[in-house]
Amino acid sequence: MVGFDPGADEPVAVCRQQWPEMFGQAAPHALTACVDSSLQGSIKVYAGGKDQCARHRADPYLGPTREQLGLSRLRADLREHFADRTCIPHPELRKVLGELYARHGLDGWKAAHFQTADKEPEGPCADIGLIDEPERVIWLGDHKDGDPINWP
Repeated sequence: MVGFDPGADEPVAVCRQQWPEMFGQAAPHALTACVDSSLQGSIKVYAGGKDQCARHRADPYLGPTREQLGLSRLRADLREHFADRTCIPHPELRKVLGELYARHGLDGWKAAHFQTADKEPEGPCADIGLIDEPERVIWLGDHKDGDPINWP
């Protein structure tokens, strides 16, 4: 499991770089990125050539989708907009997310608070706990004021 930013990274390059640490040996010469058939369309990198995608019932990775690029830009804009902040009120974060959804063409996306399930009050500070691409939800969590915010 290796995370990468589809707007800035290429999955085979990221996998090749991290392979020695994960497997204790140099990466194979041939690596192939595929998109699996899950709802999320997870990107997986396999040792071997293009035949690996069909072998794993997947499609060749052809690059990021428009939505993946939009999410990449949204994450970059959030880091820039809230640089050095340690407390962002939930309403402010929701407002900025709404503006960024529109700016980056992320139609149908919403923000929700996963810790309260709408049954408890939100805390004074927010952060992003999870970006659920299949459901098009950015789940907000409570954040402790004074701690640095780690953006996904």
